Amino acid sequence: MKRTRRPNVVIYMQMLRLLLDSPKGPTSLQQGLGLNYPKFVETAKLLESKELIRKDTEGEREVYRITPAGAQLHREWRSVVETLGDVS
Repeated sequence: MKRTRRPNVVIYMQMLRLLLDSPKGPTSLQQGLGLNYPKFVETAKLLESKELIRKDTEGEREVYRITPAGAQLHREWRSVVETLGDVS
């Protein structure tokens, strides 16, 4: 059975959604998104460059957090999805 490729924007919004609950480590995010490591790094770097997420260090652990701009974008996305229906 062939897997259907998700649009990048859906992956971006899924990453923001995962981070709304709490900061996550890279492995947790990667697994939660079902991405291979290179695609995860590419996605995280893009969202960081747009200041939608940020990478922090807690002790010796690297974690990602959603920024206020990322949370706002996710709220707007949810509004679109609720109005138009599932876009994936």
